[in-house]
Amino acid sequence: MAGRNIRKEAKIFGTIRSWELKCYENNVAWSNSNAKYLQDKAKEGNPVTFSIDEGDLHSVSSTNVYILKVDIDYPRGSKASNFVRYFTLRLQEAP
Repeated sequence: MAGRNIRKEAKIFGTIRSWELKCYENNVAWSNSNAKYLQDKAKEGNPVTFSIDEGDLHSVSSTNVYILKVDIDYPRGSKASNFVRYFTLRLQEAP
């Protein structure tokens, strides 16, 4: 149906948490990459489960989040024998 706009409204009370995680993987093929997996999950648009436990520093017990963005960075001069892939993951709590 061309020209039809669909809008979803949500009333949110309280705070929606967000996270930015800086990650890396060492000597991982793209087919097995966590960055690739997370990009694929982000494209699906469905919430995923997120948990973090750093003891007294910070903890989040099993909450649903949306993957907003996966930024990937390849350092200059990377060699296949010691390849590191850096990526930044941006998450937002699902209401």
